[in-house]
Amino acid sequence: NTAQAVAALFDLAREINRHENEGFEAGEAREALKELGGVLGLSFEEPERAPLDAAKFVELANFTYKELNRTDVPDDSLSAASIVDNLLLIRQELRKEKKWQQADMVRAKLDEAGITFEDTPQGTVWRRKR
Repeated sequence: NTAQAVAALFDLAREINRHENEGFEAGEAREALKELGGVLGLSFEEPERAPLDAAKFVELANFTYKELNRTDVPDDSLSAASIVDNLLLIRQELRKEKKWQQADMVRAKLDEAGITFEDTPQGTVWRRKR
């Protein structure tokens, strides 16, 4: 029964994710999931993503810099990733200065633009939302 097989794969995927979130290594289980899914013709490959739209992030940076009364607006020729990095540096500065509301505004704007990030002891790590 295909429906039961797919349900079992979802259960396995959920358990793999739960174990990885708890810090356990689940590489072998993940490979087994791929192999079993392959039997049903399923692929677990990440789809190709379009590159980040630099114009969108230039607009976001211009708005954010204006809101923060900053004059050091980034160059329009920067990549979207560079602009995100710049905005995260500004957010770090704001946090050091205990300007929590402004730092949260930068976070919210990046969140609206599809960027999520995590503050770690090694620094801030960002990625695109799925």
